[in-house]
Amino acid sequence: MSESYCFIGSIVGIGGGKLGIYIPKDVRDKLEHLRGRKVVVIVYVPENPPR
Repeated sequence: MSESYCFIGSIVGIGGGKLGIYIPKDVRDKLEHLRGRKVVVIVYVPENPPR
């Protein structure tokens, strides 16, 4: 069964020219069981993002 999560995060540099996604803590706790698994990420950037 597939799972889906929707959250507002930020793309950050993690060093060595690599990018990472900053995930809010409450969502991170829900995603902990997926550590090490490959996931599909869809990036949507709205014209007026929330601050």
